[in-house]
Amino acid sequence: MKYPSKTQRGAVSPRARTWRRLIGGGAGLGAVALGLAFAVSPATPALAGSSNLTNGQTDKCLDGNYGGSYTLSCNGGNWQNWSWPSGGGQGSISNWQTGYCLTGNWGNPATVTTAPCNGSQAQNWAVTWSGNGYPEIVNMASGYCLDSNYHDPSAWNPDQGAAYTDPCNGGGWQGWW
Repeated sequence: MKYPSKTQRGAVSPRARTWRRLIGGGAGLGAVALGLAFAVSPATPALAGSSNLTNGQTDKCLDGNYGGSYTLSCNGGNWQNWSWPSGGGQGSISNWQTGYCLTGNWGNPATVTTAPCNGSQAQNWAVTWSGNGYPEIVNMASGYCLDSNYHDPSAWNPDQGAAYTDPCNGGGWQGWW
């Protein structure tokens, strides 16, 4: 079955339709359901969940290494798998391959890196629901949303997109599933 492209107004991916069906399409339910995947955690939490994080606009996965984060075409590798503590609310997001935590930095827009987990607010994230059809991931230190683009002009790899935080705006570039 062929699905309309995301550039067509109102088009929704099959995964987003499934997600909406599971949570009933409600904004409050989305925040609660996604909030269950995150919890306030110490610097070395016992991790209970994992998944890749796919950008709602680009369909690229958040990828990480020892110090950086960016997006690439999804490949199922551990560099693109992220773990979080069980429970509800907010907490750290760590990379399966490196064990490093996703870290927000200051600025507008600001880079998002990975660093050894230390329990700081820069490594504390919360999931919220917006009108873009996807959950947003908000950095608790800056209050900005995890954002992405199709291509990072400073990257050597033409498939690589940038990962950064920017003021939350409800757009698809800030939606993740």
